[in-house]
Amino acid sequence: MIGHLYLNSQKQISNFITRREKEEMASECRGKSSWPELLGAQGVEAAATVERENPLVNAQIVLEGSFVTGDFLCTRVRVWVNTRGTVTRVPTIG
Repeated sequence: MIGHLYLNSQKQISNFITRREKEEMASECRGKSSWPELLGAQGVEAAATVERENPLVNAQIVLEGSFVTGDFLCTRVRVWVNTRGTVTRVPTIG
């Protein structure tokens, strides 16, 4: 039961920042902030591309369905992948 409550609170946190607010915050970050061209690519290659094109960020490969914190960091790009390792969301700063 405690784990269930934790997961629900994480979901609420991630919904706290709207997409528009995230885009506005990303515009304040330095360097490239979005990689739509990597949608459908392999996650490992996508993460390497992100870090090469913006050396100020660390790319994190995250399996679709995983719970993550809802905080926003200019130094982080999450590369969401499916079980085949294919990028399922546009990697963006946050």
